[in-house]
Amino acid sequence: FGIFPNDSAIVEFVEKVSKDVLTIVTLHTVMLDPQVRSNCYKKLSVLLNYRIIVHTARMAERLVAVDVNAQIIPHGTQEVEQLYRIVVRGNGTTCLTTGFFGPNKGVEELVETFLRERSPEDRYILAGQFHPDVRANVSYLQRDLGDHYALEIRDGFIPFREMDRLYRQSDLVLLNIKGKGATASASGQAHLAIAYGLPTLSPCAPIYDDLTTDRGFKFRTKGELTDILGSVLYKPELLDIFSVEIDRYRKETAWSNVAAKTVELYEKQ
Repeated sequence: FGIFPNDSAIVEFVEKVSKDVLTIVTLHTVMLDPQVRSNCYKKLSVLLNYRIIVHTARMAERLVAVDVNAQIIPHGTQEVEQLYRIVVRGNGTTCLTTGFFGPNKGVEELVETFLRERSPEDRYILAGQFHPDVRANVSYLQRDLGDHYALEIRDGFIPFREMDRLYRQSDLVLLNIKGKGATASASGQAHLAIAYGLPTLSPCAPIYDDLTTDRGFKFRTKGELTDILGSVLYKPELLDIFSVEIDRYRKETAWSNVAAKTVELYEKQ
């Protein structure tokens, strides 16, 4: 489970289920400051006898700080059988961001930088549910800096087949994952990118340190974002340097492998 407004409900549910069957819980998110939810983590640890899974070593370290031990199994990656690219237009670079576009997640900064650095052939697709304020901000940037082709907005639910097509059209995934406790290595956006063999560009902060630079670019400041994105749009062959590591990680974290590791842990208990 991830972040819920009422931790007690989760603890009660696990307590009820674990009375009848052996139970293992995966914590999708561990807060940057684990003290915030330490009572929840400790109660789960007692109920489960340390049968807790987290996705990264940094998450496990945070739990150790509140006297909770956990097993590490990476976030799974969707298994896409055939990797092929759909070319829509010319030789431009297509950037993609998917998911929920909420306030303070950084999408406006990504949009503004793209529109300032792009060439006429480049395109940026944003597909998912928009918060009204973010939608208004992006529309303003589009009117002020862009045109209707440069920025393509899909506001709302995106069916799987359409999402599949969007990823196959794209060259680089821009992650809008700012937030307390957010972890790129547990990000659905990041793992969809990996599934389709695409590198990512993400913020660089303590909460993102576990996203290796072997699979994408990281930036600390708006200046670094401008430099990196500008370089990639001008010279898209830079994206090829990540292909070997992305392919290795995609196979290693395939959901079938993650499921096998989880079953192995279950059987050991």
